Amino acid sequence: MKKSILLISFLTIIVGGIFAQAKVYNNSAKIIINDNIYMQADNFINDNSGEVFLEGGMTIRNDLENNNIFSIANTGSLISGTVSGSSECSFNKEINVDNQHYISIPITTANATIFTGAFAFKYDEQSSNWLTLNSSDQLNIMCGYSVDYSVNSNIEFIGTLNTGEYSYDVTKLGDGWNLVGNPFCSAIDWDATSGWTKNNIDNTIYFWDGNQYSYYVGGSGSGVNGGTNIIPATQGFFVKANSAGLLGLTNEVRIHDEQNFYKNNNNEQNIRLTAYANNFADETLISFNQEATNGFDNNLEAYKLFSTNNSVPNLYSFNNIENINLSINAIPEITEQLVIPINFKVGKSGIYSIEATEINIVDMQQIYLYDKKQDVYTDLTIQPEYSFVYDKNENQDRFLLTFTKNTSTTNDINTTDINIYAFEKNVYVDFKHDISFKNVKITIYNIMGETIKIVNTNKNKVIIPINYQTGTYIVEIITDNNIKRNTIVIH
Repeated sequence: MKKSILLISFLTIIVGGIFAQAKVYNNSAKIIINDNIYMQADNFINDNSGEVFLEGGMTIRNDLENNNIFSIANTGSLISGTVSGSSECSFNKEINVDNQHYISIPITTANATIFTGAFAFKYDEQSSNWLTLNSSDQLNIMCGYSVDYSVNSNIEFIGTLNTGEYSYDVTKLGDGWNLVGNPFCSAIDWDATSGWTKNNIDNTIYFWDGNQYSYYVGGSGSGVNGGTNIIPATQGFFVKANSAGLLGLTNEVRIHDEQNFYKNNNNEQNIRLTAYANNFADETLISFNQEATNGFDNNLEAYKLFSTNNSVPNLYSFNNIENINLSINAIPEITEQLVIPINFKVGKSGIYSIEATEINIVDMQQIYLYDKKQDVYTDLTIQPEYSFVYDKNENQDRFLLTFTKNTSTTNDINTTDINIYAFEKNVYVDFKHDISFKNVKITIYNIMGETIKIVNTNKNKVIIPINYQTGTYIVEIITDNNIKRNTIVIH
């Protein structure tokens, strides 16, 4: 396709297309490249006396020559070979209030005054502590920083835009966790086939979203909590070094955000479990890969990093050989003898649930979530969600994922066999058929998971007075070998 030359000298223009050269000149107005437009040019020259404002995506194969105001919006994305000219560029990063953000600088030089108005920190790998940034501290390219603003803010990075080749020395003087960052004003692809140098680091990246971590294992397509191979512009993220090493990158890893895709390895068998609590969710992934070992596989697995928000659930598996907590756990194969510890913790007591949101297993078999506290098995292939009452002080190691049962206990009461309802200040439990078991335990909990009343019975119909305030309650019925829960409302 033959490329044209684009000359812009109008008042305000929105442009897109592929050009050999684009030049803005003799224009005192604002030139906007719209947020749904992608523009590609071999060279771009800005001689505009007004402003060029990039809201969309622009790829400049060779040189961006900027001789006046060139601004990139929070939605903008710029990929350029080199940057020259007499004027500096600016990149705008919008930050939401009251959330910790990991960020990296997209310009060649800056100090911590750029974070004025924020609580700003850097992570010290050796001491495993967050260190407060002083306003005079110089910020380093490819280093990640944590910022927390009390109001919605916009960080304007003004300077020479980063482009080309950069590297960052990772350390293993302490825990090995290094907070690094994307140094560009475009996204980068962790799975790019060329342009990366990853020496002595695990192939997993860890993102903080303000409440919890997202994870992605490079090359595997395995991600949890929305983690993918795409690292947004100026995004900070953790990597784990297993010894002193190097993380390096070039322009070859750069892409525009609209090229996002989640590369899923369809050949990989996996089970994805999701815990729900307090309007938050947390995932853990069990993958089955013949290349996995019984130890920690740094190209296949992800450590579990815990949320600091007491309302956020933490669901993870436990490798009892290495004694480590995993968000993504790679297992060599499925056997009937396989037992995977599944741990759960959250900082508030309540009634929560765990759901098998994805089961991708060839030759489908029974998969059980075993609640050790209640001695209950739930076949996740039949009933994918399990609800339970949780006390914030109880042990984390409550569940097991198994592929066979040790008892006849199942979570398979037919919901049509028991009628549970509330009328006035009473709870009614009506077994529609004669009960063949000797003991039935009925427990009523409030929405915080606190026990309100316990009734043991062997009758077909039970009326339980509830002399408490109106609200939502949970009725739990445990028979000799079954369990059922219903939500009721007392008016």
